[in-house]
Amino acid sequence: QKQTSGRPTKIGIATVPAAMSSDKDLVPLRKTLESLKDIRAALLPFLKQLKRGSSSSDPTPDPHVTAEARAATALAMGTLRYMAARLRGQDRGRKKDDPLRAELDKMRKMLMTLRSLEKKRNGGGGGEAEGGG
Repeated sequence: QKQTSGRPTKIGIATVPAAMSSDKDLVPLRKTLESLKDIRAALLPFLKQLKRGSSSSDPTPDPHVTAEARAATALAMGTLRYMAARLRGQDRGRKKDDPLRAELDKMRKMLMTLRSLEKKRNGGGGGEAEGGG
């Protein structure tokens, strides 16, 4: 194992004590950090949509787009709760009867339903297609 000089190692926003900072020990922390970055990147367009929709100068927002943004935000928050529980060593969300798992499954199903409706609306109606983002 690679030893450090005894000083803490800083990874993103987390500081890890030197005794734990071998490359092998830091792999789970690095994966968690990358997952958080991915969630942030995926969530930002939805948050911007919700902010635009709440602005008084904006015309009436599309209710479908707003619903999708809300569902995606709820799914991201649930995913963060799941990650936090796992980081604390709790086994929440892994069993089918767990309330957190049920909540995450419900949000995924809602997003799939909204996207299916969007495809029908854009493909079948021949009307206006909205670009996101």
